[in-house]
Amino acid sequence: MPSGGVLQWLACRSPCVAQPVPARRLAFECPWRRSIGDTARRDNPKMVRNPAPRTHAGQRRSHRPMRHAHTLIELTITLALMSLVLAIAMPPLVGTTERWRLRAAAADVVNALVLTREAALARGTTATFVIDLARGEVRVTCGADTIARRAIAALHGVTLAASGDSVRFGPDGLASGVSNITMLIVRGARVDSVVVSRLGRIRWTGN
Repeated sequence: MPSGGVLQWLACRSPCVAQPVPARRLAFECPWRRSIGDTARRDNPKMVRNPAPRTHAGQRRSHRPMRHAHTLIELTITLALMSLVLAIAMPPLVGTTERWRLRAAAADVVNALVLTREAALARGTTATFVIDLARGEVRVTCGADTIARRAIAALHGVTLAASGDSVRFGPDGLASGVSNITMLIVRGARVDSVVVSRLGRIRWTGN
C-alpha cells in the first residue's frame, strides 16, 4: 500500500483525529436556531411530528375531555330550585314595581302643580291646575292657553281622587280658596297624597 494511502487510511480510522461536523448538525446545535425552530413548529401545526394516537380501527383519537350528560334527576332538582327561588323573589319585586309606579304618578302631579305656580308668577296672571277625574288626567291652563296636559291614570295605571276639581295660583304665587286641596293617587293597596295649602305650598306624602 503506498505511503500516502496508509496515512489517509490511518487518519480516517484514528479516534484522535477530529472529524468534520456537517453544517446541518451545527445549525441545529446553535441556540438561536433551535429557538427559531421551536417557534416555527409551535405556530405551524403541520410541523408537529407526533400526531394524535390512532385507535385500533385506524382513526385518530381526540384529546378533548369527555362531556358528561346531565341525568333526568339532576335536571328535575335544578328546575325545582329555580322555581323556589322565583317564588321567593317575585313578591318583593312586584311590590317594588307597584311602589315605583305610584311614585312616578305622584311626581307627575307635583311637577304639574309647580309648573302652574311658575306660570302664574312668570306671566303675572292667574294659572289653573285642572283635575279631570273622569279622564284621569291633569291640565295646566293660563287664560285660554293649555300649557301642559298629563294623562296620569293611563300612563301609570293609577286612580285619581281629589277634594276639588282645580287649584288656582295668583300672580303672587298664592293659591286661592278657603281650604287646602288634597289629591289622592291610588294603585292597589298603596296611596300617595298631594296637598296644596292656601299659601300655595305643595306637600307630597308617600306610602
